[in-house]
Amino acid sequence: MSLFLATLIELKAELGIEDVRDDAILAQHAEGLQGRFEAHLNRFLLRAENAVELFDGGAPALLLSRFPVESVASVYVSADQTWDATTLLEADDYRLSAERGRLYYGTSGVDRWPAGVANVRVAWTGGYVAVGTPAASGQFAMPAALSGAFRLQFGFEWRNRKTLGTQSFGAQGANVSLAPAKFLAAVEDALSSFRRI
Repeated sequence: MSLFLATLIELKAELGIEDVRDDAILAQHAEGLQGRFEAHLNRFLLRAENAVELFDGGAPALLLSRFPVESVASVYVSADQTWDATTLLEADDYRLSAERGRLYYGTSGVDRWPAGVANVRVAWTGGYVAVGTPAASGQFAMPAALSGAFRLQFGFEWRNRKTLGTQSFGAQGANVSLAPAKFLAAVEDALSSFRRI
């Protein structure tokens, strides 16, 4: 995993760190926090090009793991997982809600996908471009609210790492392990609109 919610330069500026001595541990902690953000949001954030996912049919909508969605390259429906021209759907056989990453069967929005186990295959591109990388035409930049919340939580955890991570005290001093801290209230508020429920 690499940093995509903030750059290491931004995180160091937030903390007032100018040297490179702690870069490796800062990056490691930031990567772990990114994973916690994605787990909390119940979705992946970083853009993936030509991603492929298999879904069980029978649902009213398929929930793509990365959104907003830039494009859907192909959708197949096949009980025996034959992904060829005979099982390929036309673009007017489904409807996309790009902003929320939902793919509906049919155009009315009330039809369910044909029932089956791993019988729907979707190839698509979506998610947010990493902070520090310019978004090309049609791509979605990482929202400032997400990266701001990330920097806020990271700064809080790093500045308080000794007290947040203290697990026990012994004769030799404290045994320290960085346990995940609860998200700050301001971070929870900022993340709420990006969460997939």
